[in-house]
Amino acid sequence: MARRGENIRKRSDGRWEGRYIKGRSADGKPCWGYVYGATYAEVREISIRKKAEYGIYNLNGTDITFKEISEQWLYSVRQSVKESTFSHYQYTLRHYLLPVFGCFKASTLDEKTLEQGLLEVITPTSGMQKPLGTTMAQECLSMLRRICKYAAHLHLIRPLEITVKLPQKTPKVLLPFTTEEQKKLQTFVMESPTSRKYIYDNVLKNHETLPLGEFAIGTNTTAYVVARKYGIEDKMPILIAEKTGPHFAVGDTCYSHCEETEVHNPDGKEIVAKYNECSKEGEYFQCHTDITIPYEELDSICAITLGGDEILLIKDGKFVLSGTETLNEPLTEIG
Repeated sequence: MARRGENIRKRSDGRWEGRYIKGRSADGKPCWGYVYGATYAEVREISIRKKAEYGIYNLNGTDITFKEISEQWLYSVRQSVKESTFSHYQYTLRHYLLPVFGCFKASTLDEKTLEQGLLEVITPTSGMQKPLGTTMAQECLSMLRRICKYAAHLHLIRPLEITVKLPQKTPKVLLPFTTEEQKKLQTFVMESPTSRKYIYDNVLKNHETLPLGEFAIGTNTTAYVVARKYGIEDKMPILIAEKTGPHFAVGDTCYSHCEETEVHNPDGKEIVAKYNECSKEGEYFQCHTDITIPYEELDSICAITLGGDEILLIKDGKFVLSGTETLNEPLTEIG
């Protein structure tokens, strides 16, 4: 049975079939084209592209939705961007733009509608999510403009100029502690009977400051679920425990002193920890403390490129980067 309004059905031979109007006869009757695929999603994607190619939608009485236009745009850029960028586009579109604009018909899109909708994306009135920061707000505006430009190129809408005042980014100037400030911090920590003393003794190892020697995502979700299920987190071997969640290390790198000793991976590649312009000649701290963060306590982890683009890796305790979906399967057992 076809899903309503999409002309897609599952055939008796197990394949999915989609149909689209590729033209009209002299008496105005539709001439149908057909596409086939192994999955509903595959046929739906091809059908959207075919509909756009044949221009069956026009400005007079079109019923195509913003969701269909945006998915076709997403398909059109897939071959020109990295897989990680494409996954980030997917997440931004489906998590932020589609909940607000998805059901809008192309015929109803104008500057006022889009600008008001974008303000709802940036500062939700529903209270279901936090207001967006400057970077994500700019990304949503940029994507909305690109989708509208694409729709105008296909003659689905008229060219639109979207102008929205975005949240202002407050510049942060981070300066290292001065020697005097480090002394004050040490005095305060030593005199305050709080958890600060524990951190100072067991994490900072009596140093006022320490570098981050490592950051790793941690992908052993199966071990994480088993440990939580049976309450054996503290009994896991350290090399497994540290992989049961994103973790960072305070202190030296994993392979400190590799300047003199060669260490190799199983594939033969050498693991190196060399001095650079940020390190001090001959300085090691003789400590390395791993801190692992449980998945469910994470809001998100993303990588930021040199160009300022964000590549989302983990969101709400689940992996969202394309190709990592199977890592979430064990996590479904504990919600």
